[in-house]
Amino acid sequence: MFRFAHLSDLHFSHITWNLAQLFSKRLVGNVNWLLRRRSEFDHQLLLPLYELLVKERVEFVLISGDMSCSSLHQEFVKAKHFTSNLEQLGIPVISIPGNHDHYTKESSKKRLFYQFFEEPSLYQTKVSLRALQEPWHLLLLDTTHVTPYFCCYGTFTKTIENALHSLLQTLPADAKVIVANHFPLKHRAKPLRRSEELCSLLQQYPQIKLYLHGHTHTHTIHDYRPLHLPVCIDAGSAAHKHRGSFTVITCTSTSTTIQPYSWSHQCWTPTPSTNLFWS
Repeated sequence: MFRFAHLSDLHFSHITWNLAQLFSKRLVGNVNWLLRRRSEFDHQLLLPLYELLVKERVEFVLISGDMSCSSLHQEFVKAKHFTSNLEQLGIPVISIPGNHDHYTKESSKKRLFYQFFEEPSLYQTKVSLRALQEPWHLLLLDTTHVTPYFCCYGTFTKTIENALHSLLQTLPADAKVIVANHFPLKHRAKPLRRSEELCSLLQQYPQIKLYLHGHTHTHTIHDYRPLHLPVCIDAGSAAHKHRGSFTVITCTSTSTTIQPYSWSHQCWTPTPSTNLFWS
């Protein structure tokens, strides 16, 4: 058995104004923060997590993207402070980028996210596979890229498809796989481009049991096993004042328990869990 926490969309922020922003998407991000996100997010919600995650005995934390608001250096510094505090408690952190972490052309060109959160294989090929406790494996995807103003989609490119297919072919038949990507597998309002191709590929590999993501700021669980697809779990946002959430996931060789937590009455409260069983 092993247990880990799934967090997403922390959106650490830092407002800065300069003339260069008039020609950058960061202007959109700052205005969005001042008009909307500032009233929705409170990073004080993250402070109780240190004690709670130690109490839950999680072996690692997975953060599925959007550490920042506009991929600003100061925002990543704040995010790194949070993850470093977890690591000092003996809880390793695995992070993948979201669309806000490749928000501007400059930050994307510098690969600023990866300067703070190193994932060498993911940085190079946008696909990374690591072994967990047998028979489980964790497969990370980076489908982010710079998008036009007022757009927030990701793309499952042909290059990522080929790399993913090659990795999946190396898995034994009895493996069980957790896929992590920032973007939902199926979502009309917040789409992943070429999601049909990703679904088609995942359907070829029954070893893939879970698909973890964020992006929508709302905790959901969708069981797509009747479609020969994995169970999809959105952690929601652990920093959202009105619907803050994250999940603690426990895996054995034959089952998975999903324990959501929600922010309620100024504390983190467990909500009804979901049990999944594997053949």
